Parts: sequence; structure tokens; C-alpha cells
Amino acid sequence: MRFGFCASPDRAAALKAAGYDYLEGHLFNLSQKTDAEVAEWRRMLADAGMRAEAFNCCFPWNWQLVGETPVSEAEISDYCARAFARAASLGAEVIVLGSGRCRSIPEGQDFPLSRARAQFVRAARLVGDAARREGLRIALEPLRRQETAFIHTLTEGYELVREIDHPAVRLLADFYHVAQLDEPLSDVPAVADALIHCHIAHPVTRAVPAPGDDAGAFYAGALRALSRVGYRGRLSVEANAHADRWESEMTDALAALRAALAAASRMG
Repeated sequence: MRFGFCASPDRAAALKAAGYDYLEGHLFNLSQKTDAEVAEWRRMLADAGMRAEAFNCCFPWNWQLVGETPVSEAEISDYCARAFARAASLGAEVIVLGSGRCRSIPEGQDFPLSRARAQFVRAARLVGDAARREGLRIALEPLRRQETAFIHTLTEGYELVREIDHPAVRLLADFYHVAQLDEPLSDVPAVADALIHCHIAHPVTRAVPAPGDDAGAFYAGALRALSRVGYRGRLSVEANAHADRWESEMTDALAALRAALAAASRMG
């Protein structure tokens, strides 16, 4: 299993020095950069000997993929073509499709959920097409109910991946959301064949994992669930880090994950 941290490429050197395998960037931020700024990020990553192997926050925060006035298919395709090409140039392999607000029916609209789901399926196929052209894959992220209208549990995400039926669109497991939904870790084997990326944070506070915090058993259980299905992919810390102690939290998180992996191995 490979460990990463959600951060900007200007922190690649610190992540590499701490022992992380990769970083996970912010796609919309990347899309807003100038060509010169993207080139500078590329230099930072190269100097650190690290790649931005994954990107989250796929779409602009104010986009609507569903509802009465969704963004057009042309807008989706054009945005993805440009953003995905930039991500690929920084070493990306996976783009996370979470964007909970984008897939929520806007407040005040009496819009059928079945139609919203169909709109999202169509949008995801367009995203998949754009990803495949750049050699990328899309990891669909189920989110807790407070953050989106549908696709909450791993099982629901898996069912939607099958409905989307696109070779570039697979599934992500974010164990913070799994915990928030009281979803049993025993659900992981049923979705394992679609799983290509994972996130983790403290299951209650969304804090950065730390050695000795009160969620050690949870981290070990999550890693045991992944290990038992033969998962050897990426696991990113996506958590509420503090800017004034980011480096210490980032270092502590890797120690916590390594301890959890060792504990998971002992559990068998």
C-alpha cells in the first residue's frame, strides 16, 4: 500500500523527506494556474523526486452537474480536457470525482432524484472519456449525506459505477465518510474489484491521523479491510490540517498509518 497526503506541489519536498510516496493535489486550483505556474509546480515535483499521482476537487465549486440548469456537456468536456492534461503532466494517474455540491440538486428546485442521477451518469461518462484520452482513471467518491444528495455508501457508489459502465470510471473509499455513515468495513470486499483509490482521516473530527489518538483501532481496521482484499493502491490523508503545524501533523500522520498497517498485519 502506498501513502500520500493532500497538499500543494510546493510541499512536495517536505512530503518526500517525511517518507510519503506521492501527493494528492487540487484539480480546480490547478486549472486556474497560468502555464508558468504549472511549469513551476512541475519543477518543484521533479526537484523533490515526487509525482502528484492523484487530484481531488474535480470541478469548480459553483458548477451544477444536475438540476434544472446544469452546465453543458461542452463545458464539462472542455474543462476536463484542459485540467486533465495539466494533471497528467504532473504525474497524475487518478482524478477523484467527489464534488458533492456539484451533484446536489440546488435548493428550491423540485427536481426528481432519478433525473439528477441520470444527468450525473451522463456527466461521469463524459469525464471518463476525457480521462481516458490522458491515460487517467476517475475514482468516484461516495460522500456523507451532509455533503451531497446521492451516492453515499460504498455499495451505492459501486452500483453507480456499474451503471456508468465506463472503463475509466472506478470507485474510491473514503474511510471518514464510511465512518460517518456507520457503514461496516465488511462492505469493502463486495466493492473491491472497482476500488482504485482511498482517503482517510479521523473518523469523527476529520483531523489528521496521529499516533496515539483515539482512532487507532479504526485506522487499523480500515487498513486490514483493504489488505484482506489484496488492495495495494494509494491511500491519501485527506483531513483538516492546521497551517501553523502542517509539517508535524503530516509527519505524525505517516507514523500513524504505518503503525496501523503493522497492527492490521498482526490482526491477519
